[in-house]
Amino acid sequence: MIKQFSYKCIPYIFLISLIFSMDYKNLFLMEFENSSKDPRTDYLRYGLPEIVRIKYADYDKITIQYAPKATSIFDNSVSNLRDGILLYGNFNTINDNIVISFNVYDVNTWEEKSNRSFKCDIDNIDCIENAFYVCVEEDVMSQFCEYFDCLGVCEGEAKTDCMGTCQGDAKLDCDNLCNGPNKLDECGICDTDLENDCIRDCNGEWGGKAYLNECDVCIDGSTGKGSDYGLDCKGVCWGEKRFDCDGVCGGEAIKDCQGVCNGTAYLNDCNVCVEGDTGNHDNKGMDCEGICFGDAVVDECGICNGMNVSCSDCFGAPYGKATSDNCGTCDTNPLNDCIQDCNGQWGGSAYINQCLVCVGGNTGNDDSMGIDCKGECWGESVYDECGVCDGPGAIYECGCIDLNADICDCEGNILDICGECGGEGIDQDNDGICDKFDEFIGEEQSLNNSLKLNIKDTADEVVLNHSNDDAVNIFGNYKSFDKNENTEKLYKIFDTDLFKVYNAIIDKSNIGNDYKSNIVAVSVPIEYSINYDVFLDLFKSFTYEIKNNSNGSVTLQFPKNNFNLTQQFEEYCSLMKYQMVPVLFFANESDEIKHIHVDSWENYSLGNISNEIDISYSYNFMPLFSITPGSEYLYFNFDLSKISHTYNFSFPKNDLESYSKLYIKFFFAENLESNILSYSINK
Repeated sequence: MIKQFSYKCIPYIFLISLIFSMDYKNLFLMEFENSSKDPRTDYLRYGLPEIVRIKYADYDKITIQYAPKATSIFDNSVSNLRDGILLYGNFNTINDNIVISFNVYDVNTWEEKSNRSFKCDIDNIDCIENAFYVCVEEDVMSQFCEYFDCLGVCEGEAKTDCMGTCQGDAKLDCDNLCNGPNKLDECGICDTDLENDCIRDCNGEWGGKAYLNECDVCIDGSTGKGSDYGLDCKGVCWGEKRFDCDGVCGGEAIKDCQGVCNGTAYLNDCNVCVEGDTGNHDNKGMDCEGICFGDAVVDECGICNGMNVSCSDCFGAPYGKATSDNCGTCDTNPLNDCIQDCNGQWGGSAYINQCLVCVGGNTGNDDSMGIDCKGECWGESVYDECGVCDGPGAIYECGCIDLNADICDCEGNILDICGECGGEGIDQDNDGICDKFDEFIGEEQSLNNSLKLNIKDTADEVVLNHSNDDAVNIFGNYKSFDKNENTEKLYKIFDTDLFKVYNAIIDKSNIGNDYKSNIVAVSVPIEYSINYDVFLDLFKSFTYEIKNNSNGSVTLQFPKNNFNLTQQFEEYCSLMKYQMVPVLFFANESDEIKHIHVDSWENYSLGNISNEIDISYSYNFMPLFSITPGSEYLYFNFDLSKISHTYNFSFPKNDLESYSKLYIKFFFAENLESNILSYSINK
């Protein structure tokens, strides 16, 4: 804010536009240009627009903000402004004077709405600030004014009287004469005669026709009361005589509950009009238990509220023929009634076996009770400890099983290369000689095995081309608006189709093999990307909107009111339980998995899947899509960029055939261990 005040009014030239538009929502400010490059006044470059921003900070009709920094109003960053006006100015110093000028532009049409200039002494801060206040009020803020009062104040309260005097006292009389003599009475008659003004009747109505009758009651007019109000049928004020329903003054005839004069109908205990000419019996409205409007009725058995129980068969049919047998079966056929088994159970499955023993069913007896292992009733043959009928028992060194030539002990161990039973002897150079006894360990040998990678299950590369528009509305009448149908399709996509979302391209030509001593180092480059076209095909029956984001990503907005989404589903999406993890499998020529490599953004520690399978990890892969539930939309966010990783492995030189095939699979990150275990077993 420019300080010091000693304002001196000087001539200045201005053009005020009284045309205003309440469509303007914004006032855009730009740094003023120091045209003469005078360092004495350089503070005004920011000081002048700051005067406007601070002075009108609480003006709630508009938003005041700085335009993007630019050297000219023709820069793209400025020319793209909308819904407001732009204040753009400059100043020059001439000797000890400063001339400040500014222009006001409509940013929608770039029409110049106003311009203004004024001059002050270069050191007269009061002149500069106060003159700038006046110019901005008249030429800038007037653009946001709904009206000007007669004093020229924006939205002021000053008004012109009927004599044309601003804030004058002259008023129109009831005959529309300025300062006229006429007066308007309570009945709306405008004249100068006060003697003919209307009066108020007994009902309080000006000019009304109501009056007091002989019973001192205000009647007629707008009272709604007739002239005989207060008189009984004998003409006595406030008398007690009334006409009965037969028209006899002081008679005793009355109407019954049906409205019949001297009728015999009456209200019963349930307040129902009965008897007389009503046609209703005297207990109308009562149920069979005597309760007014109760639910009890006489059933088909003739019992009040009996529910047909007393005369119904097992099917619930009143007077039916069906009966239930001892097994609870209800029908009309006595020939299919259940019988007792040998264990005394009705409908049981126990039976007498060949040895006349009741077995099966609920007896607790095995079907072979009484039969020996040779099938003879009550015979003496039995199984030995090795499970052989009448066998010799555990007669071998290791019990029931004799050792073969390959097994060296009862634990199933075999001799290692060094001749030790169950040992872990090593033969590094694979020359058939235990390293304990080999004098030439590591001597160079010709390689008959080489690493071969048979790439399987990898997707083709997909090139995606998208419009640069901020938004593409693809709503169409062919889209489904059945919430249940849409929800079922969406859930099916999550259950069966998310495995298709990634492309994995292996750069076969750049797979590296590096032989070092007894180890082969293998490098495998893989490129990952989103299979965006698969998503578009899966969503072709849905209504959604595509948003291309400034960072190159794409968002698909699905209105939630087109689905019946559960809270559990939204929690599932929020916790990212749908995310996928790439897993590399190395296998031998027989498709037996030998090595598993997991690449994820999280740490995993899988259990021991198999003693024959090694497991390794890396933490390079990052998800390329996410699903975010919002208050109104379900957002599918896609990163359309490609990410590349090179995976490095080391395998024994003498065992390359175990790693000759490579597979890439995607698994859900949730329950990753069980998913990989299931795949490995089934593979």
